[in-house]
Amino acid sequence: MNTYKDKQKTVALIIALLIFLGFTLMGLYNFTRTNFFYVNLAGLLINSFMLFVITKTLYKKVV
Repeated sequence: MNTYKDKQKTVALIIALLIFLGFTLMGLYNFTRTNFFYVNLAGLLINSFMLFVITKTLYKKVV
């Protein structure tokens, strides 16, 4: 019974890690490619907010 819950937590961690890496790489790519300061600032703000939401949701799932 506990191994099933552990597998669910592991899968959730892997998915969250992939989303985290995706947002991070996308943010870095956009930051290095364009010269629009405010577009980059808005992108980083959205990335930070999404990472906060993902972390909060993952914390609720794991704990």
